[in-house]
Amino acid sequence: MVSHRIEISGIQEWEALVYLCKLGLKNHFMPPGESLDFQKIDWENILRLADKHRVGPLLNIGVSLLKNREKIPDEIVERLKKHHSQRSRENLLNARELIHLIKAMNEKGMEVVPYKGVVLAQLAYNNIGLREMSDIDFLMKLDEFSVIREILLKRGYVPSKIVPEEFEAMFFRQNFQYNFDLYRGTYRQFHVEPHWKIGLKQWQTDLDFVAILPLTSKRDFFGTEINMLTPEGLLITTCLHHGGEDRWNSLKYICDVAAILFKFEKDLNWSMVLRETGKFKVTNLILLGIGVAVNTFEVPLPDEIRQLIAKKKIRTHVQKVISQFRSGVRSANINSYFKHIGFHFSLRKSLLTKLKVFYYHFIRIFTPTIYDINDKKSAGKKYWWLFITKPFRIWRTHVKTK
Repeated sequence: MVSHRIEISGIQEWEALVYLCKLGLKNHFMPPGESLDFQKIDWENILRLADKHRVGPLLNIGVSLLKNREKIPDEIVERLKKHHSQRSRENLLNARELIHLIKAMNEKGMEVVPYKGVVLAQLAYNNIGLREMSDIDFLMKLDEFSVIREILLKRGYVPSKIVPEEFEAMFFRQNFQYNFDLYRGTYRQFHVEPHWKIGLKQWQTDLDFVAILPLTSKRDFFGTEINMLTPEGLLITTCLHHGGEDRWNSLKYICDVAAILFKFEKDLNWSMVLRETGKFKVTNLILLGIGVAVNTFEVPLPDEIRQLIAKKKIRTHVQKVISQFRSGVRSANINSYFKHIGFHFSLRKSLLTKLKVFYYHFIRIFTPTIYDINDKKSAGKKYWWLFITKPFRIWRTHVKTK
């Protein structure tokens, strides 16, 4: 697989990638649509798209299920197999590291809720190697962070960003995760993200450990009992992360939701999903993720949920996500601060939630963050200087065109 980013240059390649990912998700052959002509496929472009959207293992399974595979260049098949095998090995290493960290925290009397990453791969995909990932994520209690940090530091991890001691209190109020990396020489082997919230307050996705714990049950994960998310918890946390921070900007995120819906078609308690998401005023974020998964992969849904995603507001946002995929333009990137406001403000149902989105985004315009502290141009600057100049940095980064 290649590592550079590209734009979609042909709709045939995009449709082929989606079709092959669907084969990978369902793990059995289904005939392609009449519009899909594999004779005209640029396989190098498909590999570049798969790399950009981080769906290489699913593509490999889809290709293995494809009839007339002899028409696919042998080199392409071998590269896909090699990438899938490498991903499987790396995911197993991440699973082993997650288990080690959970055991270390349990010994200190602490519990966490792992989510995304290898846990999502095992639960929803039934195969730890089928999901591309690079992080170890878990939800924790904020008042236990100092002990968790000590565990990570003793294991050789280093903070991903420098947080000055005098800035820590504000950092914890502003953010939802504190990241660490473990290096072997210059190679980053593991990236760990302890979360005390699912997302930022400005996105209004800031559910914490206490809110999520009821959506878990004790289950075995490779020989270790952990707090494993229920199908409802898996769907809610996945949609909150992918729809809050990343605004559905990758096909991998849609595959995650589709995998959950395919796997737990008969098990999902939809009344519980609607009750819990309604309680935290995040229902439309969940419905959007479901809507895009239905549009892309034709996942099965009960009529009640189909009626909800058929409402105009959800349909409008679904089409925006689908359009961004087809155009190759990513919705969430460094120049998207005010697009975040528009996305969450327009999608949310509650007026109070809309006002909170606007208020907390507005406050953040003037409040220095860890990125301001770590900016080389800000080295040695006083906090009051960072405060005064913050709006100008927002303008240069997120508004001014180059």
